[in-house]
Amino acid sequence: VKPKVSFDKIKRLIQMANQIMEDFEVIKIREPFETTSDYIDVYFNDNQRLADKLKDRLSRSPLAIPDSGIMLLHTTDDSITQPVLKLHHLDHALEAMGMDRQLTKVNRIIVMLGSESMDELTAEFLGKISSSIIEEEDYMKIYQNGEEKDIKKLFEHLSVEMLEQLLQ
Repeated sequence: VKPKVSFDKIKRLIQMANQIMEDFEVIKIREPFETTSDYIDVYFNDNQRLADKLKDRLSRSPLAIPDSGIMLLHTTDDSITQPVLKLHHLDHALEAMGMDRQLTKVNRIIVMLGSESMDELTAEFLGKISSSIIEEEDYMKIYQNGEEKDIKKLFEHLSVEMLEQLLQ
């Protein structure tokens, strides 16, 4: 009997999801920013190409989720060797363009970065996380107000869901 999914693929999913969860953190940002661009200049000043890509991404399509206080700031770049997932909690909300093209206040920025050449499994897992933000109201509440441990627990749940899907 040949299994539907290889042991290697299951192992890769678990290792990759575990690495993302171990590296994930909620970072409290005390200083105020006028614009998202100012925020990017400060937090991505060590990688100008990445900062430019994030600004370009923002200029092409708004990333703030209306009426949520959340922005999903994401892009790919080959300077990223492994997936990066962080949540920046802003003490001072900033105004940003919402996906509905209306200005909205953002106090949590979910930063999701991956390699341009990331494998399908990693892309699928990051996609699962990003869609979880808007698909489930309970999940959105966790992203809006949850502590680091709550969000990591949600990532565990999502990785188990993905594993179950692989095994079906």
